Amino acid sequence: MPLQWTTCFGAADQAGLSRLWGGLHLSVDDLTGRLVGSQRGRGMWNLAQSYFDSSVANTPVTLAIRALTPFGYELRLDRFRGFIYRLPSNKSLA
Repeated sequence: MPLQWTTCFGAADQAGLSRLWGGLHLSVDDLTGRLVGSQRGRGMWNLAQSYFDSSVANTPVTLAIRALTPFGYELRLDRFRGFIYRLPSNKSLA
């Protein structure tokens, strides 16, 4: 039996209903999961578009560094673009 949907939302609805009918999820889990999935999907689509139009390179990335030990540091980025970040080796980073 082939299944077909006109949108990804239709496929998500069908999958959610099958899990409800199968007793795997509660309705509150299903609805919340679909809402979060929709938000994440739209955010990822926008991110993917920014890679294709090269606007991802225009958004600033903030780097914070914190000394943990005399020879260990913690680096935190406010966003991760999927690029390779290279940090120079220096004994006095603090």
